[in-house]
Amino acid sequence: MKLRVIIADDMPLAREELRYLLHNEPDIEIVRECVDGRETVAAVRETKPDLLFLDVQMPDLDGFGVLYELAPDEMPTTIFVTAYDQYALRAFDVHAADYLMKPVDAHRFHETLARVRRQMAARSGENSAGSFSDLLREIAERRLAYQRLAVPHGDRILFIPTETVISLEARENYVLVHTTGGRHLLRDTMAHIMRRLDPERFLRVHRSWIVNHTHVRELIPGPQRTYVLVLDDGQKVKVSRSYRERVEGLVGRKT
Repeated sequence: MKLRVIIADDMPLAREELRYLLHNEPDIEIVRECVDGRETVAAVRETKPDLLFLDVQMPDLDGFGVLYELAPDEMPTTIFVTAYDQYALRAFDVHAADYLMKPVDAHRFHETLARVRRQMAARSGENSAGSFSDLLREIAERRLAYQRLAVPHGDRILFIPTETVISLEARENYVLVHTTGGRHLLRDTMAHIMRRLDPERFLRVHRSWIVNHTHVRELIPGPQRTYVLVLDDGQKVKVSRSYRERVEGLVGRKT
């Protein structure tokens, strides 16, 4: 008996990657690919899949919104596909949710799929959507903290929407925050500030640079898997070799 699968991700290359990994699984039938949360909800209700690969960060309605929208008896077994940090991953572990980190590792993918098959067989079709409520609450609290960045400005504190942040640049003991409305200097370290940013949106691409991938205008490949990112404000940022896998995962390049 085939497992009927939906892939839900707004990035075409991410869907292609999952499709490629599922291609050699003889018991898998992909019944639908979805690009946003609303389409995913409709597809689940229409096709009633056994398994859902669900991107956490999608437009219109994100992955957690999909879980809120669907009734417990409508929710298929779900594998989250996420770039969330270690704090959030501990929440997935505590609440026994299966997840794959972006970029998806083939070995991890097959281990997760095998575990899900065993769980589905043990449950004999029993639904587990109700167990997600604590997970949703914990992740929602974390994601609220990602929405704004506190930056000192004279004797005041400015709260900058992180969606307006284009990049962050290390300057000795400071971080220069480049935004759509100007620049701000923040006394912090890159490692610490990265923990305050949404990993679905921000990528560390160099020891001195963090970029908001939604503000990446162009990627220029160079020799030996090197890359330069052209940002919306015209900055050109070189991707160092130690961070290039995140960029390759973003665009779906096979290494």
